[in-house]
Formats: sequence, structure tokens, C-alpha cells
Amino acid sequence: DEPAALRRALSTWTELARRDSMDPAVQEGLLPIPWALDRLQSYDESLARYLEAINALEAARGRMNVAMQSIQRGRMVKTIVGHDAGPERGWTWRLGTLPDLPETFFLQSVLAEHRFQEALKRYRDARLLARHVEASGKQAATLAGDPPSALRRRLEALRPRADAIAAGQDALLEAISTRELQGQRSTIEKYLTEARFAVARIYDRQAQQAAP
Repeated sequence: DEPAALRRALSTWTELARRDSMDPAVQEGLLPIPWALDRLQSYDESLARYLEAINALEAARGRMNVAMQSIQRGRMVKTIVGHDAGPERGWTWRLGTLPDLPETFFLQSVLAEHRFQEALKRYRDARLLARHVEASGKQAATLAGDPPSALRRRLEALRPRADAIAAGQDALLEAISTRELQGQRSTIEKYLTEARFAVARIYDRQAQQAAP
């Protein structure tokens, strides 16, 4: 029967809800709990659970906004590359560990995708190339006399090209990350709307029951 099925489902949803509410899977499971309690006529507990869900979802949205601000300021990509620094370049480089940033938690699935990894590697290689070009220019300047004109022209041409490649990949990574976070934030806002409507219905029902 329905009550027995709801109680079995409640056990699973309650276990899920004990996990980190920043996890989208946990957020999805926050609303079925008070809904099931309402169906089981545990109205006070249902209301309490809806209010808990609203608090958790608002906290998640707040962290999401902080994550998006960090991405828009260009902090994420530079921090990831700096956190996972090493001598490897090109096809041999793989992202090892992630820095402790709000956005990396929400973007774990995207960070593992091929398109993100490849753009990140191209960004990293371009920044390394720019640094090598700058170092080579400084070394050339220490040589006796002026550096050869051909070498100077090559170095001068390479630096803006490397910077342009890095800027392009940085913009691509920001676009991928922002799109993902916007989707997650929209989902959180949908859950918040559903929870608030449910709370309003409960209050309305309580008011009707209390009316003479």
C-alpha cells in the first residue's frame, strides 16, 4: 500500500539527506521527504522538513553565487593550474588534484570532461610558453652586444601569440564553467520555489483548520 511504500522510500531519502547539501543529488532528495511526510499526515514534521530544505538550498545558492564570482574574476583557472604545477606539458599532462575552491566542488563532473581538460592543457602550455619566451628574452639581453635581430623578432612575435592563446582558452573555460553553474543554480531556484509553495499550502491549510 502507499503508506508502506512511502515509509520505505523515506528511509532512503533520509539517508541521502544526511550527506552534503551542496551535492546536487542531495538537493534533489530534500523535497521528497517533507512531501512523503505530508502524505503520511505527519504535518508538523513535514513543515519542519520543508523549512530545513529551504535553509539548505539557500545556503547552496549562496555558495553557488560565490563560485560564479570567483570564475568571473578569473581566479579559478589560474588557481587550478598553479595548484597542480609541474614540469609536464602537452599530451603528457593530466590534472591531478583540485584546489579547495567553492567552484571546484560544483564543477567536479565538468572538470573531468575531455573538452575542459583539453582547454586547460592548452591554457597551461600557452602560459608556460609565454614564461619561456620572457626568460629567453632576458637571457638574450645579457649576451655581449645586442641579441641577434632574427631571434629578437621571433621572441617579440611569440609572446603576444602565446598570450592570445591563453586568453582564448581562459575565456572558453570560463564559459563552460559559468554555463554549468547557471544550470545548477536554476535547478536550486526551482527547488526553492517548490518548497516555498509547499510551505504556503501548509500554512493555508493550518489557517483553514483553525478557522471557526
